[in-house]
Amino acid sequence: NLERYPVLFMHILVLTRLMDTPVSRRTVLASAGTAAVGVATLGANGVLAGDWTRVESGTGKTLHAVTRAESDVYAVGASGRVLRRSDGSWSVYDTTGPTGGQKTLYGADVTDGGRLLWVAGSSGSVGAYDLANGSVTSYKPPNVSPTFTDIAVAGFSGAETVYLTKSSGEVYVGTRADTKEGGMTWTARDTGGSYTIQAIDFYTPERGRVVSTNSSVYKTTDAGSTWTQVGIADSAASTYDIVSGPDRVFVGAATGRLWRHDCDCSFWTPLQAGSKAVRGLARDGARVLGAGESGRAFDRDEDGFSVTDTPTGNTLLDASIGETDILVGNSGTIIER
Repeated sequence: NLERYPVLFMHILVLTRLMDTPVSRRTVLASAGTAAVGVATLGANGVLAGDWTRVESGTGKTLHAVTRAESDVYAVGASGRVLRRSDGSWSVYDTTGPTGGQKTLYGADVTDGGRLLWVAGSSGSVGAYDLANGSVTSYKPPNVSPTFTDIAVAGFSGAETVYLTKSSGEVYVGTRADTKEGGMTWTARDTGGSYTIQAIDFYTPERGRVVSTNSSVYKTTDAGSTWTQVGIADSAASTYDIVSGPDRVFVGAATGRLWRHDCDCSFWTPLQAGSKAVRGLARDGARVLGAGESGRAFDRDEDGFSVTDTPTGNTLLDASIGETDILVGNSGTIIER
């Protein structure tokens, strides 16, 4: 009789909310004798056999990031490799990177409309590929050679804002210079943390978030001029990637941990997606797709979460959602569904 145990009833409702699954009175009644409040376990039936396919990438170099530009998909990685998926097949688009030095690329994003592919990586490598004419331009900030760990781009080509993340908790904000050549002006902004920023995501031109190696999440509402720490308190797991939105934020972490934030508060919901680290995330509306260690894929939609195996044991580092979902990772691994 749930009326006799109102506190237990509320605990069960909280647990079902954490699990991101539909709840019914029948579910609550069936759980009344065993419910416990804590980390919700995702994929309760264990790891599922996935319908993923491994495809030929044309490289054995690790691929760190994947992004979409109109109908094509681009992946970037070690030794300056840039790959392109066009008409269903992959080919090597560039072998040296934007500076020509074969520097490892860790991040990629495109301008609105898909005209420019921006990439960033080690030794201060930053550049943009013009996908309309095939040219590439280096925009390396002057007098600095850090490793840029990720990149986010907002706006159309020629008027875009570019955000670069690096160690020591800094974000470089780039805007188009008021010159005939259309170069970039770079400004270093301090988030307030001192740890390496792992990933960045902007959901409007002014609003975005970063996550650092010590599980700190910072947000900005003024295009990176100022940053405010918003979590994650009491996180014991290393964090790797973040996807933002006005309603919900997800952070991928070690040991199968996913963190969810869906309120104007400091509370983060821990979700347990198996045991393998969630290294890369992509989001499209209600869908969240995760790339993980040991070839694991993590899916969230309206029906909840699932954890699936893919045809590789390699660590997968990034994900992209589209007509064909794509995961990329170590040793040139590309998985499609």
